[in-house]
Amino acid sequence: MILGGGPTGCELGQAFARLGSEVTLVELSAGLLAGEEPEAQRLIADRLRAESVEVRLATEALRVADVAGGSGRLVIEQGGTESSLPFDHILVATGRRPETADLGLEAVGVQLDDHGAVKVDATMRTTATRVFAAGDVTGSLPFTHVAGHQGRTVVANALFHARRSFTTGAVPWVTFTDPEVARVGLTEEQARRRFGDEVAVAHHDYDDLDRAVTVGLPYGFAKLVGGPHGKLVGATVAAPAGGEAIAGPRHARRRGRCDRRPEPSGPRLSHLRRGPGSRGGRPPARPVADAGGAPVHAAGARSASGGRTGPVALTVAAAVPDARSAATWRLGGDRECSILLLRADVRRVS
Repeated sequence: MILGGGPTGCELGQAFARLGSEVTLVELSAGLLAGEEPEAQRLIADRLRAESVEVRLATEALRVADVAGGSGRLVIEQGGTESSLPFDHILVATGRRPETADLGLEAVGVQLDDHGAVKVDATMRTTATRVFAAGDVTGSLPFTHVAGHQGRTVVANALFHARRSFTTGAVPWVTFTDPEVARVGLTEEQARRRFGDEVAVAHHDYDDLDRAVTVGLPYGFAKLVGGPHGKLVGATVAAPAGGEAIAGPRHARRRGRCDRRPEPSGPRLSHLRRGPGSRGGRPPARPVADAGGAPVHAAGARSASGGRTGPVALTVAAAVPDARSAATWRLGGDRECSILLLRADVRRVS
């Protein structure tokens, strides 16, 4: 039994199901992964159900009853009807809340928000001029790498009087389910609340992507959200290797706008990840063409001694756009955004 359909609940629920456990996932809200794109919520719910996870949405856990010998029943309410579910173990993954109530922060002028998190500005300074805060206590993104970056910002500003700032707008994150759900920036709903009719959206389903079909993974999608003046304000990739594919939109989001450039005739794959033992800096050996007509390159692999071990095959999966179409979306105004998300896997040809 798992309480909570956030990233932790979904990741561990799928993992336990694949290890052979019977898993029931109870979520209070109407969808899993609250805050993500609705398409991603439905995708993960469908994938979990396909792997025999019982997903109970819009369900409130009321109490635990009949506990004996390490098992019991969870009393729930769903649609106004009360019932119970059997369990032998319960995993609580309903989120975290900062424990700041008994620290006496009000005595030094540090203010808290409605959830008990410490209020900070972009420099990580609290409402008390000489007090800084970093990490989960700020109510920001609850990730280790975010806390580390905030800590470095605090050290620079508090000890060396720098004016470094930290914002979460270009910080990507990934939910490691199968498929992965990766996002950076705003969702479509968040963007429309902020920018209104100036929002443009590009959506691409993987079941229409020839490479995804070829490798047997025809599920998932990629979605770009554009704001005013051609800026990329958000992106979601919910697909296999989505955590790798989000790097491209993250770079565009950090730069703040898309490049003005003519529409190409098709995507160009000029830089592919080299295989183990290959010599960095050397160009690929011989050009070939992939199934979609986009030029790719293949090279012979090299052994530890430097000799060639035979040909290799390059499997290239383009996330967005479709390799059969131009790699350009019009996000707003007269600006165009050209983003090509690639994953190149090199394997030996037997």
